Amino acid sequence: MEKPIKVIFLKQAEEFTNSIENNPKKKLFQAIRKTKDRLFGQWFTKLKSSDGIF
Repeated sequence: MEKPIKVIFLKQAEEFTNSIENNPKKKLFQAIRKTKDRLFGQWFTKLKSSDGIF
């Protein structure tokens, strides 16, 4: 069994998502759901110089 992907929203991320319009917000959460379901695409990339942060 593969290790589950855990999504953690920091307070700043929550504030950002609350400040954007509905259409971009829907796209963001669709990408998060796809990532949690291990459906990777162009929205899923590792941050440079990070230790496992995507």
